[in-house]
Amino acid sequence: MELIKQILSDAAKITSIDRRNDYNEPKENFEDASMILKSNFDIELKPSDIIKVLISLKLSREKYKHKYDNLLDTIGYIAILHELLENENDVK
Repeated sequence: MELIKQILSDAAKITSIDRRNDYNEPKENFEDASMILKSNFDIELKPSDIIKVLISLKLSREKYKHKYDNLLDTIGYIAILHELLENENDVK
């Protein structure tokens, strides 16, 4: 149970104030990534789709070799995905 509390606490830290100060709000950050994909590769992905790709990457890395960072980032991306999907649903 302590490990679960620790990883959830660490995930909350990396998706909260520090990362947002360093990289902007996730919504704006992933909207920028979406525009870059469109302009450079003519690929259209919603911000929530980009996060799903990043989750897939982290799970692929975890399949190859276990690292705490893979799981931590996956949990963080899932939290951000939830936030973005909630905002998308509020807009509709």
